[in-house]
Amino acid sequence: MQLFYQLKAGVVFWDKLTIGGYYSEAINDVRPANLLVDYPRANIEMSAAGGFIEYSLYTNKLLHLTIPVAIGSMEMEGDDYNPQDINEGESRTMYVEPAVQAEVNLHKYVRLHAGLGYRIMGDPNYSEGIIPRADDALSFQVGLKFGLFQIKK
Repeated sequence: MQLFYQLKAGVVFWDKLTIGGYYSEAINDVRPANLLVDYPRANIEMSAAGGFIEYSLYTNKLLHLTIPVAIGSMEMEGDDYNPQDINEGESRTMYVEPAVQAEVNLHKYVRLHAGLGYRIMGDPNYSEGIIPRADDALSFQVGLKFGLFQIKK
């Protein structure tokens, strides 16, 4: 299991549609079992960045739904910590991640969300060294949103 933190910023239109960008990074390094046979000290660092669009339903209710879609690029960098060789490497892959989230209005400026997404990975547009191909995967997200969601006239 891989844990990420994510920072997002966006512009909210009509308390329904959000358009913005994000950056995320793995909290812990990945240590794939198939790499550890040949490279026992190997690890992989992961980060991603891109844009998102999110549509929200029933935002005036305490509990409502959001449907975010992220489009971005994931970068994986590997290191086998062996100074005698150069079997390190990196890979960059485009992906699309649609999701469905339940969201709770905690305060006028704070919302809590949790939901499921599915990350669909493209073919790596650049890859070298010991980096394995990233697979499509189910994701679980939980987080807080802070902001001006609705501006009264």
